[in-house]
Amino acid sequence: MKRFMILLFVCQYIILSSQDVFVKTINKGENRLARQVTTYNDRVFILSTGVCDDQYECSLIMEIDDTGEVLWEKTLKWLDVASKSMIIENNTIYLSGNHPNRDRWYWHHMSADGGDSLATYEIIDVEKDYQLMSNFGMVKHGDKFCIYGSGEMGTYETSLLYFVDEVGELDTLLDVFTTDIDSDPWEVIQDNEGNLVVFIRYREEGKDRQRLVSKINQEKEIIWSYLSEEEKFNAAVPDGAILDDGTIVYITGELFHDEIEWLRAINLDSTIAWVYESPDFDGYVRNFHKIQTLSDGSILGTGEWGRFIGSPIFWKLPWLIKISSDGELIWERAFYLLNDDGDEALRGLFFDAVELSDGSIISVGSLDKGGQFPSEILIARLDSEGCLIGYCPVLKDISGILTDIEAIELDQLNIYPNPVSNILNIEGEEVPRQVTIYSMDGSEMVRKFNSDIIDVSLLLKGMYLLKIHFDDGIETLAFIKT
Repeated sequence: MKRFMILLFVCQYIILSSQDVFVKTINKGENRLARQVTTYNDRVFILSTGVCDDQYECSLIMEIDDTGEVLWEKTLKWLDVASKSMIIENNTIYLSGNHPNRDRWYWHHMSADGGDSLATYEIIDVEKDYQLMSNFGMVKHGDKFCIYGSGEMGTYETSLLYFVDEVGELDTLLDVFTTDIDSDPWEVIQDNEGNLVVFIRYREEGKDRQRLVSKINQEKEIIWSYLSEEEKFNAAVPDGAILDDGTIVYITGELFHDEIEWLRAINLDSTIAWVYESPDFDGYVRNFHKIQTLSDGSILGTGEWGRFIGSPIFWKLPWLIKISSDGELIWERAFYLLNDDGDEALRGLFFDAVELSDGSIISVGSLDKGGQFPSEILIARLDSEGCLIGYCPVLKDISGILTDIEAIELDQLNIYPNPVSNILNIEGEEVPRQVTIYSMDGSEMVRKFNSDIIDVSLLLKGMYLLKIHFDDGIETLAFIKT
């Protein structure tokens, strides 16, 4: 039988009986991408970027409830924020972003209760003349805020870390390199000893691309560095994470393949602890946007997955992956919505995720409706296995399993008998235009058109998935063959 992508998703009765999982999009009438999600006192906040009034980079802050409903939102048309620009503490949201002059950064404070603006500061060192400054994010370091990014000094880009106090006063400006080497600090995080770990894209003239990871102590001194070998085709942005034992993991490109990204783990003695190798298949894409450690010590990655061969075409889809602390794949999931013709999936990505106290995951990104339609904010709450139903298989190769985010509400849909030996009946408001049965390993077993009666007598005993197509949507139900 022809192998196909399993379309697993939302049986209405399963969702109601499991965790409060959901997938939703938010259309703001303009291109939008949710770049960061964070929690504060068990509340969930999302930072999105986009284009306001068809011309300006702008920001949207919102708080959502457990079901994904927006409690309040605030648009800041003048603030161009980065991917990791939001910190919340003391009931205050701190945001960093670019100034229109590009010779300094903005630092904005707003209330976590409704988004009222409290203060805005300009972050600048008047003694140094940096140009084309790009803010990449912010991290808390002791009692200071470290606002980081890059700026041009003469003919090269340098990695800049500004340490400011609560009222925006500059305490320290750290220029990670003082030589003419292009570098960008894409991620800065704090380890369990209070040091900052900086993940840098490093581009020395005349050399291929390298990745630099440096540790900075409380005295703002570089105390440890790791420099990767040269890699001509390494286009990956080196975001990173720190494991419980202090091992540092970062995103890298390998094998001269721009569309397949890996993870590399570095010991504190600068040796390579392990490498997670994404499967390198022609016509497939795996791109990480962010990685982080979960409460069980594993690594959660967000990004996009694609398959350019076969039908339907999956260009780039929202993707989650979980990897153990020793570099072994635990699971990966991709979520999609087919276009009206059913031959191609809408493009999208997951940019960031946060683990909730019950182990479930909220992931955010965008979904592109194509054509003249603006991209929409994508928000999903998944269970601890990255699933949207009470059960979904865990396979080592995602090319055998996808999770469909197309769902409909049907008041009277039922299948019987279940368990079934011979004839399975589908009872609903209309006759399905297509019915497909899949085994749990992803094999298509039966396909029938314009019928609500399915002969399953030749199937082996076990559990199967029944995908039911209607004119206005799809339902997926499970049944047992006896």
